[in-house]
Amino acid sequence: MIKFSGIEIKFGDFVAISSLDLEVHQGEFFTFLGPSGCGKTTTLRSLVGFIKPTKGKIEVNGQDITDQPIEKRGIGMVFQSYALFPTMTVEENIVFGLKEHKWPQDKISQRLKEVAAMVNLTDAQLKKNVSELSGGQQQRVAIARALALNPKIIVLDEPLSNLDAKLRKSLRTELKKIQSISGTTMIYVTHDQEEALTLSDRIAVFNNGCVEQVGTPREIYYHPNTEFVANFIGDTNKITEEILDRIEGAGKPLDRDKNIYVRVESVKTEASLEMQKECYRIEAVYDSEEFDGITIRRTYKVGETDIKSVTTNRDAKLTRGDKAVLYIHPDDFMEFARG
Repeated sequence: MIKFSGIEIKFGDFVAISSLDLEVHQGEFFTFLGPSGCGKTTTLRSLVGFIKPTKGKIEVNGQDITDQPIEKRGIGMVFQSYALFPTMTVEENIVFGLKEHKWPQDKISQRLKEVAAMVNLTDAQLKKNVSELSGGQQQRVAIARALALNPKIIVLDEPLSNLDAKLRKSLRTELKKIQSISGTTMIYVTHDQEEALTLSDRIAVFNNGCVEQVGTPREIYYHPNTEFVANFIGDTNKITEEILDRIEGAGKPLDRDKNIYVRVESVKTEASLEMQKECYRIEAVYDSEEFDGITIRRTYKVGETDIKSVTTNRDAKLTRGDKAVLYIHPDDFMEFARG
């Protein structure tokens, strides 16, 4: 549906996006994920029309929109700041675009009911001034306004970043439900890996103006193509020379000429006898732990090197200096060529 072909975006001598090729499918919840300054928002703004690429073209349903005015692209937008009209009611904000496009009143009323139901806004809330609403409710209004014109594409730039953690999780669930019900293609920009993994059908991981990998959340998490993706998504341990020197047990040989990582949840402190035969084992010493209410993140020492493990076992009472054996299955190592 959306196709970026050979996109380059420069600001003076600075190359923000370099030779970007990317496709987004119809009806997808597609996320641009990456650290600040990586080019994800710049790419989004080029799709909307705020920025014109230096090279390349952008197509929607086979039509070249690279030089098309913003208002003719038919793309709904939800901004980080919401960008609502503070002196208007919720209803007036939602129908503003419909009136600008001269929809008949009966269709405006019908569409207002439809989008209000999608985002769980009550009749009483529709009559309130936007300034009377909470941050979460204002975010719903911004989404409803973007949905009102029934666009084929909606873009959302860090839309939940101003909300507290609990509300962000709640609205994530609602946002995914809204996208599913509306069938709209949504492009979501975030630096939050948890948001990306939770919401997305597919993710493009950006780094320094390039896309490192495109894939489903599971593909990105379990099969990272690059060392950057492995480190940016999830929590990993780097397998140092010191750890390699102390690894015991059968398994496929680890290539010392590569950078090797393992995710924290793949480091086990308990394993069945059958699993022990398949796993590498490492003798370690317990150092410290962090409790977050659901899991316990424990740090062990292998010589002078830290290695972390995550568990839900709250019963084990460990004292700093206690000896432990760590088990890692050969399939859980991630190896990358050194650059």
